[in-house]
Amino acid sequence: MRKLLVLSILFVIFLQPVLGDSFFSEDKIDHLFTTFAITASTSLFSKSMLKDSINFETVSFSISLPIIFSFGKEIYDHFYDGGVSYKDLIYDFIGIGLGFFVVRLK
Repeated sequence: MRKLLVLSILFVIFLQPVLGDSFFSEDKIDHLFTTFAITASTSLFSKSMLKDSINFETVSFSISLPIIFSFGKEIYDHFYDGGVSYKDLIYDFIGIGLGFFVVRLK
């Protein structure tokens, strides 16, 4: 997991394509913290309801809800704001990973 986090950070910093959508903007921070909050809250909810067990149901519930919101937001952006930002999705998935692992650390 540590290697994946390091590779994600290196990807964000060094492999920026030259497009109009920057990797470093307020929108990206909003995506990161929103998915972090959704994932952390759903993970805490499922953890408390199922008595600290980590199984397929708790993991899938904790991660599927923010993924649905992330793709739903990008579909909305495609139709009403002019396009899909894959960089937004990168920040969404980083927020999902951080939210899940912060709550699940023992």
